[in-house]
Amino acid sequence: MRGGRAGEVAAALAAAAVLAAAAWTAAGPGAAAEGDGMSIVVALAGDSLAMAEGGVHLRGDVAVHNYDPREGHMFQEIRAEPSGRVVSKTKIFVRGGAGGDWVAQIGATLTPEAYPPGGYSIRAVTESGLGSPRVAFTVSGGPGAAPPAAAPPPPEAAGISPLPVPAPGEVPAEVAEALSGAPAGAARLDAPIGLPELPELPELPELPELPELPEPRDASPPAPPPPVSAPPEPPAERPPPPPAAPSASSPPQPDAPGAGLLGGPGGVQDIAGHLAGLLTAGYLVSIVLSVAISFVVMMSIRAAMRRHRRRRARRAAARRP
Repeated sequence: MRGGRAGEVAAALAAAAVLAAAAWTAAGPGAAAEGDGMSIVVALAGDSLAMAEGGVHLRGDVAVHNYDPREGHMFQEIRAEPSGRVVSKTKIFVRGGAGGDWVAQIGATLTPEAYPPGGYSIRAVTESGLGSPRVAFTVSGGPGAAPPAAAPPPPEAAGISPLPVPAPGEVPAEVAEALSGAPAGAARLDAPIGLPELPELPELPELPELPELPEPRDASPPAPPPPVSAPPEPPAERPPPPPAAPSASSPPQPDAPGAGLLGGPGGVQDIAGHLAGLLTAGYLVSIVLSVAISFVVMMSIRAAMRRHRRRRARRAAARRP
C-alpha cells in the first residue's frame, strides 16, 4: 500500500510540474514581473476523511516550480468552505527535488472540536501572497455519530400490495361488514351503532352491623415481682478491751483521765495541738513584724534621701552669686 501511494503522489507531482512548466513557457521570459513564473501545486492523499474519536490525519505533497527564495517562507492554509474562515495556518519547509523542482510535505491532525463535519480547502501560500489553487476535501462523521439510516424498501419490492386509504369519514367495507353484519357499502363513522340494553342489576341487601370486638388481652404472663432483699445487718459491736493489770514496777495510775500532767489517753495529743497552734501564731506574728520593719526602713530611707536633696539644693543656691 505504501508503494502504491508513493507512486500516486509521484505521478501527481510529475503532472503538476509539467502543467507548471507549460504555463511558465507560455508566459515567456520577461513577460511577467518579479516573482512571476513560480508555480505551486498541492496534491492530497485523499479528499474524503472520516472523523474518528482521536482525530484524523490529512496528508499531501507540494511541488514548487521555479522556486524563488525572495517570495519568503511558505505556509499551508486550511479554510472552512464556503465561509472562507481560516481554521489553521502553519509553516512548511521546501527542499530541492528531482528535475530542479522543489517539494514539501503537508499534513495536519484534524480534531472533532476544531473540524466539524463539512467542506474545507487547503493551499500552499508564500509570505508575499503567491499561492497554489485551493484543493477541496470533506470531513464526515465523528465520535458518536450515527450512520445514515437506509431508506426502507418500497412494499412492492417485498411483494406486498398497499392497502387502500379510505376517505375521511368512511370506514373500509371489510370493517363495516364485520361490525354491522350488513353487506359491504359506504358506512359513516357518525352513524349510530345499536347496542343491546343492559339489564338492571338488583339492589344489594343491607349488611347487618358487626358486633364490637372485645379489647385484646395481653397473652404474655405477668412479670414476676423483683426479689426483696434483706436489709444489711449492722456490724457487731466489739467489746472494749479489758484493762491491763497493774504491774508491781509501774506507778499507780489515777482513776480520772486528767488527774496527772500526761494522764489520760488524750494528754499527749492535746499538748502537741497546743504547740502547733503556738508555732503557727508565732510564724504569722514574725511575718507581720518583718513587713512592718521593712516598711519603716523604706520610709526612713526615702525621708533621708529627701533631706539630702534639699541640702544639696540649699548649698547650690548659696553658691550662686
